[in-house]
Amino acid sequence: MSSARSGGLDQVSAAACPVDRFDQRQARYWERDTSYLPPWFPAAVASASPKVDYVQGVLGLPRDTRVLDVGAGNGVFTHQLLARFTWVAALDAAWNMIARNPSSGPRLQGSAYHLPFADGSFDLVFCGNLLHHLAEPKRAVAEMARLSRRHVVLCEPNRWNLPLLAFMALVPEEHGGLKFSPAYLRSLAEAADLEVLRCQPMGLVYERKTPAFLLPGLRVFDRPCWFGAYTVLIARQRHGADAL
Repeated sequence: MSSARSGGLDQVSAAACPVDRFDQRQARYWERDTSYLPPWFPAAVASASPKVDYVQGVLGLPRDTRVLDVGAGNGVFTHQLLARFTWVAALDAAWNMIARNPSSGPRLQGSAYHLPFADGSFDLVFCGNLLHHLAEPKRAVAEMARLSRRHVVLCEPNRWNLPLLAFMALVPEEHGGLKFSPAYLRSLAEAADLEVLRCQPMGLVYERKTPAFLLPGLRVFDRPCWFGAYTVLIARQRHGADAL
């Protein structure tokens, strides 16, 4: 796969990453988007940190775990992963987003369908709020499973959270989330031959919409609950000695 470097970033050749019209439209939208707050802002931290803590509570991964954050954007989850792991690589389709990402490893612009790493390059492949923006989420999860020696973690909107359901129905770029129930997310992982350890909705903080004054009162919902705004799925490889 060809690539070019610019400003400390790796750019994967678009010619090597064919996408359909849906994905092209999404990529154009995120290249223009400026609504994401920096990953250290209160709402971003309050949304992402409990989810990463939940993952660590289940897996207990060591600090030297090699992590890839797929669909990393400007780093809402990357920032939290870096607080727990020494080395985190990040990839996103939008240059506008990945250029602001705080990754300690490579930062790459590229497609989730063609991740430019060898099989089993990472201990943990993490993906937060990307799959519902893709035309072929099953294909992307299979690619993440290819890269992971051990674990894959997916975090996506929960369609059974009514405020989020209304938001996804009203915003064209979010329509893909309308099918993302916990059961659907589980089906994507199982189609990639991953063993699902947990698949739980949790949290009521919307990282771009929740006012700071509400954050303390919403902490009680930073635990599994069926109406949580986002589903966190934790999976591991079924085969191999490293599937711990």
